[in-house]
Amino acid sequence: MARGMKALALVSALALGAGILAGCSSSGSEDPSALSSTAALPSTGVSASALPSAAATDSLVGGDPSTWTPVDLSAANDGGKVKLVVGQAAIFTDLPPNGKKVVVVRAKPKGVVTVTQQTDTTNAGIQAVAPGKATVNVWQGTPKAKNSKILYSFTVKVTEVPATGAGAVASPSASAQ
Repeated sequence: MARGMKALALVSALALGAGILAGCSSSGSEDPSALSSTAALPSTGVSASALPSAAATDSLVGGDPSTWTPVDLSAANDGGKVKLVVGQAAIFTDLPPNGKKVVVVRAKPKGVVTVTQQTDTTNAGIQAVAPGKATVNVWQGTPKAKNSKILYSFTVKVTEVPATGAGAVASPSASAQ
């Protein structure tokens, strides 16, 4: 019985291959206008109603700012301003490794951004949680220690997510300034 199944599978494969080869064959006598561009294509089962409507494409790209690519923060932001919208994240790209000297990120006032500290396997970052302004300091060492110092400091301005629809922001354009 297994032999019969193998033979059936082989015959099926050959029949399929012959159909494909016949569809791919070309001769100089064929009239190109007589060929249908979709005749050899299998149906995908997608109807026109399954495609996005114009209204669906007018909304904010990415929808939720927490899904956008994070804004990069570095020493280049020292003394500057960074603009974020509620839900948007930013990561520090150039902090020294935590080795013997710990790097600590602090934001004041609290409640405008949340801070995630650097670990051996993750970068430090912030996420905008409410409209307002906060000062973010990056410390080498714990802030209250005698020999700690601020590596860099910048202001974060957080605003509400723009309204969706016609004329809305299409993407999280360069948020860091």
